Amino acid sequence: MVAQCTTHNRCKTVIYLALIFLCACTDNKYTVVELHHRQPSDLIPILDKQLAREVEYAIAGQTIIFYTSATKLQPTIALLNSLDRPSPIYTLSFSWESKYKRSTTKLPPPITIQSDTPNTIKLFNDVWQISIKPVAENTALITLEQKNDANIPSIRQLLVNGPQGIAVQLIQPQEKHEALKQQFLIILNEKERISHSQFPEDLAITVTSLK
Repeated sequence: MVAQCTTHNRCKTVIYLALIFLCACTDNKYTVVELHHRQPSDLIPILDKQLAREVEYAIAGQTIIFYTSATKLQPTIALLNSLDRPSPIYTLSFSWESKYKRSTTKLPPPITIQSDTPNTIKLFNDVWQISIKPVAENTALITLEQKNDANIPSIRQLLVNGPQGIAVQLIQPQEKHEALKQQFLIILNEKERISHSQFPEDLAITVTSLK
């Protein structure tokens, strides 16, 4: 949610930032809006389209200073309120696709991650970077990318017994390993099978949104 102030009700925490911009402004009416979750700089294209260049504004940190009164900004303030929301948080729970399957492979514990934020996790002894992005009200896109050292070409040592004794040669592997990256479109609150060459067969995932 955003916090807003006008010339009639000034916020002490941002008044000094506002004065910097007001020095160059001839209109003494202005509105200060502070965002708590989104970066104001990320919203510039939206603001420019919304205001149609009819209202000047400036950005300082998490604060947007509009050089007009709040009464003329009601649609813009309502838009900022709708946009300034925390990223959704999801819980990922793993299971087998068949409820009758039994396996000696231990399933990962449930994982809680925030949307649009890369998270490093461990799945089946491998290190992965996972991110999740909502694409619809009940659908999310999961991106998994393997981050193991095995994906990076390494130099191996070879001991060679020659005329002058044992020597060490460094061998650069010719084969280049590419990071394993795959995306899955998941319906929320439903058990979905995820097929991946690095995962056990019949692995399923259930994604739940925490509101």
